[in-house]
Amino acid sequence: MWRHAARTRKQLAELPDNALADIGLTRDMALREAERPFWDSHTMPWKHLR
Repeated sequence: MWRHAARTRKQLAELPDNALADIGLTRDMALREAERPFWDSHTMPWKHLR
């Protein structure tokens, strides 16, 4: 999961502006997401523990 998060965030940061616009993101939004630590993800199991 962590490798997937790191890889996809890197790929997101490398998308051209027109591709980001197609998915509803700005360059700033993509860069902010790409800068998040690999372990900080909504899909991580401990995020759902209470």
